[in-house]
Amino acid sequence: MAEITVLSLCFPSPTPARSVAVDETMTNLFQQLCADIGQQHQCQAVLDISINSNSQAKKRLSIDTHQSVYNVTITGAYQNVMLARGSFMRKNPLKVRK
Repeated sequence: MAEITVLSLCFPSPTPARSVAVDETMTNLFQQLCADIGQQHQCQAVLDISINSNSQAKKRLSIDTHQSVYNVTITGAYQNVMLARGSFMRKNPLKVRK
């Protein structure tokens, strides 16, 4: 029986928590990226969007200061998942802050 690898990547939305709507353009880009990378690397890539409330208790972590968080879960054979991970890191539509 082949072993399955599961990997989760988390990308905070650039939209601040005080904003009211999820960025549909960014969501569509992530959905297309999941489909393309999953097909390219023969694995499953699933997008889940977590929407944060404005609760002050959640402000402790920097990721919770964002309005939404894009979680991508990649499942498949180890080598395929690692290749898909690299593709997500290179092609994700969010800009890296330095």
